[in-house]
Amino acid sequence: MAHRAPYILLVDDNPADAKLNQIAIERVAPELRIIHVWSGPDAIRFLEKVKHKTNWPAVMLVDFNMPEMTGGELIQILTDRKLNQFPIYIFSGMISLPSDDPLLVKGARACLEKPLTYLRTEELFAELLGMYTPQKVVSA
Repeated sequence: MAHRAPYILLVDDNPADAKLNQIAIERVAPELRIIHVWSGPDAIRFLEKVKHKTNWPAVMLVDFNMPEMTGGELIQILTDRKLNQFPIYIFSGMISLPSDDPLLVKGARACLEKPLTYLRTEELFAELLGMYTPQKVVSA
């Protein structure tokens, strides 16, 4: 079986935010592929396809405020269908959640305030992805 490169699943309906996140991720973790979907239903369809291959994302980043389905609704469905086999982080410019919030209890690791600048986005992804990316091995 061929080894697949680890990837991040980015769920965001806003093209500008998605592009900013993609650029920052590519800069701090160029070894990771980025798969971007535009909505919660798109994310569910994608994860239903990969679950049989157990090819889960290294991390999933979800915008909370999306028109078809909120990030909270998406996490609830992923939990119910046992499609939450990886760390999930919610990004929102409008909410912050206490640690006992049902959304966090259901599977999200954290709700992160959307950064306003590229530098802050890059710093945030460096911190976040440092926990989940494989260490690079240098041979002598």
